[in-house]
Amino acid sequence: MDQITSLILHGGNTRVPFVQSAIKSVLGNDDKIAQNVNADEGAVLGAAYYGAALSRQFKMKKLEVKENSIRDIRYYSENETGATKTLFPRGTALGTKKTLSFPATGDFTLHFEEAGTGYVCSVLCSANTLTS
Repeated sequence: MDQITSLILHGGNTRVPFVQSAIKSVLGNDDKIAQNVNADEGAVLGAAYYGAALSRQFKMKKLEVKENSIRDIRYYSENETGATKTLFPRGTALGTKKTLSFPATGDFTLHFEEAGTGYVCSVLCSANTLTS
């Protein structure tokens, strides 16, 4: 938290006093919350800085953007015994890749879920896809 010099809030939910007080309690004070920036322009300003940092035509300080998952990504199979297994724990960098290996004993369905949302994506896996 000591590395944060300024925080620009944008979006409708950031105008709620409860959200602002929760952020102030994490930061320690409200001096770091930029009150002089139009909240609706905050996202556009960040996107412009990020685009300029990616371009070779502009010289800028290094701008590092880290996007992490906010929930666990879990999976389970109807054929496997046991509980749901965590594939990507909360806080994993988005874009992280992982390889899963399963015995080729027959067709099975994998279910992937984002913890706490109720969203489930099911994938039918066939043991015959690699044989010819």
